[in-house]
Amino acid sequence: TKKGSDKKTGGDKFAVKVVNAKSNANVENVKVNDNGDGSYLCSYKLPESGEYKVHVLLNDRDIKGSPFN
Repeated sequence: TKKGSDKKTGGDKFAVKVVNAKSNANVENVKVNDNGDGSYLCSYKLPESGEYKVHVLLNDRDIKGSPFN
């Protein structure tokens, strides 16, 4: 929330984007599950080894610290 307290419900516009750091190609089939309690579970399978950036987006904006390496 804006004041920093924990959320108790889901339904936010929450997304995760995984990008190959060298080629800038997006990883396909990134799945985000809304647990309905303010938490989200993300899963993806990398097509190859290497360095990737993980963007965590809320309302189409990177959260603090995103992207993560």
